[in-house]
Amino acid sequence: MLKTITINTETHRVVPVEMTEEMMREVQMCSEIGAHIISNWSGAYEALRAHYSVEIAAAPAFNESAWQPIENAPRDFCTSFIGFNGDLVFDVSWQHPEYSPKGYCAWCISENDSQGQMNVEVKGLTHWMPNPSAPEGI
Repeated sequence: MLKTITINTETHRVVPVEMTEEMMREVQMCSEIGAHIISNWSGAYEALRAHYSVEIAAAPAFNESAWQPIENAPRDFCTSFIGFNGDLVFDVSWQHPEYSPKGYCAWCISENDSQGQMNVEVKGLTHWMPNPSAPEGI
């Protein structure tokens, strides 16, 4: 299953669960210890893969239900999420609110009135979290 997540790229990286050949080459070519291990030990590739597996297993798992600061929320005009401004606010997304100046965008929810559907700005959001996955087996 594919999921969209937002991460702080200054403090985190997204890496594959298993070490790739490209990653192995980078370790060998770009680190002194990698070059030494590869050239002096016949089981080096397997040992490096095993070490990488231990590191991945020890890494904290991404918690898709964790609240994150609103500054990290996606501003792509299509992703909706759960927001918090003292209350839970559902189906929030980055939009152009009705009756706002041209070019102004903000966190909004869609509401229906006698004129149809309109984007209404949500004030005071401090945190967000992705919408939960659907129940399995449905």
